Amino acid sequence: MGDDFLLASIAVVVIGGTSVAGGKANVPGIWGAALFMYLLVTMLNIFGASPGVRLILTGVMIISVITLAGGEKTTR
Repeated sequence: MGDDFLLASIAVVVIGGTSVAGGKANVPGIWGAALFMYLLVTMLNIFGASPGVRLILTGVMIISVITLAGGEKTTR
């Protein structure tokens, strides 16, 4: 029953600033990301977008945040 919320919960944690590889969470960041995801889903529902479009946009946001937060690679 909760399959629709699985990707959204992962997106909130990643957009909120928590490292996917493990690390400390940022509570205000997660609150902000939850608000952002709620507003995005509400906006897509108002415009009549299909659930597939919502999932694709959520996946694109997760990938872009991970890419941007990757930081510099260290060389030895």
